[in-house]
Amino acid sequence: MSVKVDRKTVQMAALSLVIALGIVTYETVTQADSHDNLAGIRIIPNTAEELTINTGESIRLTAEGDYTTMFARIRADWSIVEGGGLAQLSGCSHSKTCTVEAGSEGGAVTIQAEANDFTAQAVVTIVAASPFADELPGWASEAIVRLNDLGIVQGYDDGRFGPGDPVTRGQIVTLLSRLLLHTGLDQGQWGSCDVTDVPVQHYAHDAVCIFSDRGWTTATEFHPDDPASRGMTAAFVNRVFGATLAEAMNIDTEAVLGGGQIFDDVPEDHVFFADTAIMNATGIMTGYPNGDFGPDDNIDRAQTAVVIDRILQRVEELGIEQLLEGPQVVPGDEPPGPAAGLADLTVTSIEVFPRIAAVGTDVTFTFQIANEGRADAASSYTQVRIDRYNDGSWNMGVAPETVGIAAGQERQQSYTWRAQPAGNMHHLPAGTHKVEVCANYALGPFGGEVEESNYENNCQELLFGVGG
Repeated sequence: MSVKVDRKTVQMAALSLVIALGIVTYETVTQADSHDNLAGIRIIPNTAEELTINTGESIRLTAEGDYTTMFARIRADWSIVEGGGLAQLSGCSHSKTCTVEAGSEGGAVTIQAEANDFTAQAVVTIVAASPFADELPGWASEAIVRLNDLGIVQGYDDGRFGPGDPVTRGQIVTLLSRLLLHTGLDQGQWGSCDVTDVPVQHYAHDAVCIFSDRGWTTATEFHPDDPASRGMTAAFVNRVFGATLAEAMNIDTEAVLGGGQIFDDVPEDHVFFADTAIMNATGIMTGYPNGDFGPDDNIDRAQTAVVIDRILQRVEELGIEQLLEGPQVVPGDEPPGPAAGLADLTVTSIEVFPRIAAVGTDVTFTFQIANEGRADAASSYTQVRIDRYNDGSWNMGVAPETVGIAAGQERQQSYTWRAQPAGNMHHLPAGTHKVEVCANYALGPFGGEVEESNYENNCQELLFGVGG
């Protein structure tokens, strides 16, 4: 028996099956709303980009439920758990998606989604747009823009910030004073000012006088226009904030200072050892990745902004409302004023040829004089003197002129003596003798000395012999 099936009936049955399957599929996807078999939830952005947006922009987040074998969009309750003043939420009431709208300030905002007792969080980073014409380094841009918004740091009149430009001593104390005023930790008033080289019309006058009045500097000459080194910056920050931050962070400063050398280039007897150790412990200045601190390196505007911003963050996070009274963590000696802007002449090597000369032959002394300071050295004199028989007599000497040496450069000089038997006025008889070479020698009434940052390293000595 044959059955005749109407084509139209078959088509309608097939369509009904598709519709039915469609309903089943839809119910499977949206089953997340009932939270059956839910193992957890997650938050994903609407693009593959990182969770970073600029000020004034927005990003849409999606909540997904983990059903072990699959992820499906799920309705969740959204909220901001940190950074509420930096952004607001839109369309997030029991919704599968939520739009985060950034405000005008940069920072981090923590967004939370909650469903069926499961929670997930995502941190959205808001990058403040730079108001400067030049490009800022990524590691410092957030700090620079934030401090500029607060009026603590400023750019140049041409619209640039100049992140790599060096900072002076006067600029460092000015920024620290602005930070103190912004946080209310200092009122900016001063009663006495013992500094003599900062005139009233100088931009750093009030800041330097505040430092002098508070005892944060005891120098009578501050040299505000000299470059500031990283070590010097650590010293200034330590004097103002060191003890206060250490106490608020429960840092045992005695243990820190007694724990040995921290940076490869800052030994325990270094003038900035205590300052760099405390700054490292507080996280304000942590040095370079290679283990050095670079105490003599000039600090630039970008580095300085990061240091100031870290202090500000610590003060706000710890709820510091006043500085400790009395002296802060005792640093080394007073940060050297003119050192950063002066020459430093030193004898780096001496060679004698031949090392043992025969009587009647020439002895040549060759020596290198280097300027290890930060300023060019003018012409001066070098003293070459000989201690015959190495008995402390120092009875022969000359003082040849040394032509000026640029900062970081060196110059080779030489002088020749004829080894002569005893009885000659300038005799160098057989025996062991000593030669000393001193850079930057004051030649009697003619002067010739160059002002240096360190006069203790000018000389070197070497033994040599004359054969019979």
